[in-house]
Amino acid sequence: QKAGKDQCQAIADDVKSGVEAKAKEAGVELKCYEAVSGEYQIVAGTNYSIKLKYDENKYAQIQAFQSLTYKNQPSQVYLEGVQFEDKPKPKVGGYQPATRGRLQDPTKAVKAAFEAKAKEKGV
Repeated sequence: QKAGKDQCQAIADDVKSGVEAKAKEAGVELKCYEAVSGEYQIVAGTNYSIKLKYDENKYAQIQAFQSLTYKNQPSQVYLEGVQFEDKPKPKVGGYQPATRGRLQDPTKAVKAAFEAKAKEKGV
């Protein structure tokens, strides 16, 4: 669901120190810090995905999680991830994308399996 700009800014402000640390690691200078838009998803707490303007025409995508209140303890906001637009996206997973040379026509694969079974049985 769409989140209001004020709500996004409040969440972004809660994780600002974490975003600043990630920016420093990535060699990115935060010239401004303005939440532009965002979405949220209610789970056992709330997930936020916020578009953050950090320079004239540069944006970052931040993910944050806000916990539920528990036994009169206030909710906490945690930074889950940051992606700066001018930095390459990190690789995820251990798979390799399929290439034409590695793809096999499924009908040929089924036919080959039947032929192999028939050959085993001597048919």
